[in-house]
Amino acid sequence: REGLVEEIRGLLSRSGGWGREGRRAVGYRETIGLIEGKYDLAEAERLIVVDTWHFARRQMMWFKNFEEARWVDVASGETVGAVADRIIAMVKG
Repeated sequence: REGLVEEIRGLLSRSGGWGREGRRAVGYRETIGLIEGKYDLAEAERLIVVDTWHFARRQMMWFKNFEEARWVDVASGETVGAVADRIIAMVKG
């Protein structure tokens, strides 16, 4: 609700610190760099976009190793309900 920067400032100020995994999450690590003055907002946004793409690409490659996985194409504007109905139909097959 308050935005990513304020959320992370709050997490950084917590007593007891903040776990390593949370600090490394996409979007969080780039915003920490922004807060620490390593780069400006435009660079933080650019890094979030690039790192999100890299993360998604690694996930896609990982899932391709599962022969039993079925890919579901989603049309632009297709509702969640419509996609869910198609997946249910595929499973019931």
